[in-house]
Order: sequence, then C-alpha cells, then structure tokens
Amino acid sequence: MDELNIKKQLKIEMDAAYKAFKKNPSAINYVKLERAMLKYQMYDKNRDHYAAGG
Repeated sequence: MDELNIKKQLKIEMDAAYKAFKKNPSAINYVKLERAMLKYQMYDKNRDHYAAGG
C-alpha cells in the first residue's frame, strides 16, 4: 500500500471508531477510538518506519 492509501485507511478507521463511540459510548469503544486516533497521529511521525516495512 502506498502512503496516501495508508493514511486514508487510518482516517476511515478513526471515523468508524468515532461513529461507534457516539452511538454507544462504552469504555471499549473509547479505547478503540483512542487507539485509532493515536495510530493516525503517529503515522506521520513514523512514516520512515512504515516505509521501511514495519
């Protein structure tokens, strides 16, 4: 997957987690949302790491 698609996929995951949390604000959904947001934010910082294959 190229860079743009990874970023887009992380954004989709974040949006889905947010919708699930809004619909059912439970602790599990909150943790999922928080993890999705962190992955999205950390992607830019770790871009070289991702580009190197993990």
